[in-house]
Amino acid sequence: WVILRKDYVGFTSYNWEKRLENIVLFDPGFAIRSDLNASKLYLKNLNSDLTLTFVNQLEAFVWGREIEETFNGSLWKQSHRYRSFYPPREKNRCTSFVDGELYFSDLADTLARARHEVFISDWFLSPDLYL
Repeated sequence: WVILRKDYVGFTSYNWEKRLENIVLFDPGFAIRSDLNASKLYLKNLNSDLTLTFVNQLEAFVWGREIEETFNGSLWKQSHRYRSFYPPREKNRCTSFVDGELYFSDLADTLARARHEVFISDWFLSPDLYL
């Protein structure tokens, strides 16, 4: 099954498992190419490629048009402040830190309270720093 959302195109298996098997996010490198003779669409972004094969040419054409229209209206295609392709997000709790002591103290508290996941954004977060 092909799934088209405002931020990505994905697919899942026929039995409707609740997880996506593959996705292609809309980003500045997103491109769509079609081979209607083979009823295929080729999707590409900065990190991955996905080939979709459809039952017939019409189905491939309709999906290709819908994917293009969704991407063209996406926030991810537009340029934002500082030429970023990331749209501004509302209602996020963000804190700026100047030194490591306050950062690691707040990080430890946040990780202890987390229920699902924690996203850490940093100017440069070294992979050599073990959390």
